[in-house]
Amino acid sequence: MSYSSERGKRPRQDDLPSPSNPIITAHTISPLPLAQSHALLLELSTSHPSAAPVIAAYINRFTQDEAARRANAPSVDFDHYSKSIWKALNITHARKSGSKQYEAAHDIAGDIDDAVRDILSRVAQSDRYATRLSAFSTMRKVSKSIITCGEGEIRKVVMNSQAPGSLAEGMERVLDAMEAKGELQGLKDEGMAEKVAELDVEYGRYGIEEYKVLFEKLSG
Repeated sequence: MSYSSERGKRPRQDDLPSPSNPIITAHTISPLPLAQSHALLLELSTSHPSAAPVIAAYINRFTQDEAARRANAPSVDFDHYSKSIWKALNITHARKSGSKQYEAAHDIAGDIDDAVRDILSRVAQSDRYATRLSAFSTMRKVSKSIITCGEGEIRKVVMNSQAPGSLAEGMERVLDAMEAKGELQGLKDEGMAEKVAELDVEYGRYGIEEYKVLFEKLSG
């Protein structure tokens, strides 16, 4: 007995999924970052010209929808980070022994890095000036809380961690985004140039120069 139906055929070798010939479905690309999934779809369109108009239309519509969502999203206030980190630096662990403060300081430094990552992620998803202003202001407040907290193990450990650099880099990224949108004057009107100058002086005493770049950009 012979079978002539399509389902009886074996797939050709070049039809089988492989690293160079993956199966691309909504399920496989949905976990990918947006830019990567769009790049993958564009690459797919070059090898399947007939699908190119549909893919281009999808990406264009998605881009427009995303822009509308960002424009209509409410602004985000990050000040809770500055308050919780100030409390951790100055109150929560103040009565602990030196060794316990040492352990707590590493946790605080990690929390600061996590806060910076969350702030930058949410800034990237918002088109609101108020969100960017809150992000910059919050990271500036956290930077000041570190440099002004009581002399002790916590301050020493956090000062020598990646936290100050993460904060300064985060502030610079927000500042660059605001500069691209013509919003630097808003920061200056909020007195941020003078406040960043204070950070530059204080951190400069400990050989931390990252805040100097911020001051130069704001005062330029």
